[in-house]
Amino acid sequence: MKPFRNVLFTAMLVLSAFTAVLYTACSKVKCGGTTCQNGGTCAESKCLCLTGYSGSDCGTSWSSKFIATYNNCTKTCSPSTGAGTWQSVISANGNSGQDTVVISNFANSNKSIVAGVDSNSHIYIDPTSSSGIIGSGSLLSDGSISIKFNEGGINCSMTMRK
Repeated sequence: MKPFRNVLFTAMLVLSAFTAVLYTACSKVKCGGTTCQNGGTCAESKCLCLTGYSGSDCGTSWSSKFIATYNNCTKTCSPSTGAGTWQSVISANGNSGQDTVVISNFANSNKSIVAGVDSNSHIYIDPTSSSGIIGSGSLLSDGSISIKFNEGGINCSMTMRK
């Protein structure tokens, strides 16, 4: 009889632990009529979003509006370093939060760089994470991105169009 009690006790303990984990994993913060997403918390019936998310329910990542394939990219530099068009892809940065992206073939260089983004559709390039390139720009209303940057003392501007 004692082994049966031990098995029953162990089964109940495991079931209780599983239920507690499942309940806490599925519960989300309710905020008025909205459920706060992505770790958002509620204050005065409004969701307060973590860095990298925005929207009334914190359901929009800052990087999502930048992620795309840009087929018509152009740049101008002073002094001139050549011209042409190329393709770049902006993707989510798997090594960071929702406030950074990776730009492949940046400025037709075959380099991938990490860029930060913010809730106001700005993009910025930190020289410590991008091989010495520094710059900033914006996502424009037509969906294109305009970036001014400096690489090795050369000032350039770049436009990326979908």
